[in-house]
Amino acid sequence: MQRFLLYLIALVSGFCSPLQAADSHDTSPGIAALVADLQVYEAAYDDIDAKIEVAYTDTRPVHPEDPNTSRVTQSLEQVRFSRTGGKTRVEASGEFQSPARTTATYQLSIFDGTSTYVGADDPLVNIYDGLHNHSRAVYPHRLLSFTVDPRNVRLSTYLLGDSAIAAERPEDSPLPNKTVVARVLGREEYDGLDCTHVRIDIVRVSNDKMIARWDYWLAHERNLLPVHLKGYIGRVSDSIPVAEGWVTAWTQLADGVWFPVTAETIRYDSFGIAKHQQQHQTIVRTIHVDEVTLSPDFPDGFFEHPSIPDGTQVYRINDQSEVYEAYVSGRSAASPGTAATTEPFRNWLLVGNLAAVAVVLAGVALRRRRRARNSHAH
Repeated sequence: MQRFLLYLIALVSGFCSPLQAADSHDTSPGIAALVADLQVYEAAYDDIDAKIEVAYTDTRPVHPEDPNTSRVTQSLEQVRFSRTGGKTRVEASGEFQSPARTTATYQLSIFDGTSTYVGADDPLVNIYDGLHNHSRAVYPHRLLSFTVDPRNVRLSTYLLGDSAIAAERPEDSPLPNKTVVARVLGREEYDGLDCTHVRIDIVRVSNDKMIARWDYWLAHERNLLPVHLKGYIGRVSDSIPVAEGWVTAWTQLADGVWFPVTAETIRYDSFGIAKHQQQHQTIVRTIHVDEVTLSPDFPDGFFEHPSIPDGTQVYRINDQSEVYEAYVSGRSAASPGTAATTEPFRNWLLVGNLAAVAVVLAGVALRRRRRARNSHAH
């Protein structure tokens, strides 16, 4: 299953982001100053080694109108994120439990300054040209929305909108009629901290309607790290959040440099909000930072791609999420360009068509046999 998912991600990840569109909306005047401050603070975490644990519990009901039909699923994941000199390494392992089974997960992603290796515990490896951002990359200013918001980029990048996001995540493909709009709503106090309240809207360009919204409270006494967030879905409610999050503990890594230690995000049932204007807790995600070090020392070879065992299927992918080379390690590689993105789809389409023809022919033969039997019976 992991092999199939990795391959599927390699081929279609470009169709999943709602953020890449022309910058058809201007951000508010206060955003430029806020982004400038954020970029200074974010730079303090450029060289980092962090180990975090993410616990997830999902109690969503099988039938939306009957909360008694909930089916509990849980996961516990350990993530180590390391970055220095522009190179990154993400190692994530965990266990997913559902009523039916328990599944172990593992993935390793390494950007060596030139290309990104992504592999799991099965014989499949994707190698991306350039930096391919991992969904488990740790950005302190996005830790509160870690694994909640799929747009895992720096907060300053997020606030700048579509063009900045596309530059940081070139693997994302354009999706028309949606754009990011950010604005500063003012200064407020939250949990005793002086905060800037900033709003990020995902907006449908054709009618200016809000599709999704994130409200962040950025604490000035904490390097503008978010201390609180709320998430909304336009079709559900623009006044009752479907998600809320809080940082519940902090640590000071250096003079004036803070880091969240524990955080919690709660997801509410969308059906209950839309129909009854009531929040029913369905998903709880807790993050605990086990270790974090700034300007760490790493062993030699830590950011080098591992050797690929013989027999491993390898896909090389460009910054447009197109597969341009596919081969099995230990065998002769296919010529560059021969394994274009559409080629696997054509192969599967051919197999599917042949299978469909076989089914039709089998059906025709079966009908003929039945008719022959009936004629003999009469």
